[in-house]
Amino acid sequence: MVSDLVLTEHHCTGAVVDDKPVAMASYGIDVHEIQRIAYQDLVFREGKSPASVRVKPYSIGYDAIVPKESECTNILVTFAVSASHVAFGSVRMEPTFMMLSQSAATAACQMIDHHSTIQEVDYARLRQKILDDGQILSLPAPEQ
Repeated sequence: MVSDLVLTEHHCTGAVVDDKPVAMASYGIDVHEIQRIAYQDLVFREGKSPASVRVKPYSIGYDAIVPKESECTNILVTFAVSASHVAFGSVRMEPTFMMLSQSAATAACQMIDHHSTIQEVDYARLRQKILDDGQILSLPAPEQ
């Protein structure tokens, strides 16, 4: 899915921080090869990143699981999350999908309760419910 927010490597490394987090991820950027190509005495690994890129925990924004309003107004997408190939190499872990799904379920309940579209869910109310349920959405600020 390509939504209004597409997670990229910049989100994974903390260069870009979304202002509507609904989950966190922390797995390094680990892009698997597409295929191996044998050429003479060499084997090339097409599509493999040279090494896993370590990342600190980072937030995933609500709009990465919400389709564009012109495409659908009553569904949330937690596995085919809106992310580049590189970012998906980090997002693709089960704990991240579980957090995204918990947040999606909460958003779906609020959509139903308030007779709205999924894009119209009040983020402040959603965030508070997610936090009340014990989910962590950001790391504490470092002490100075």
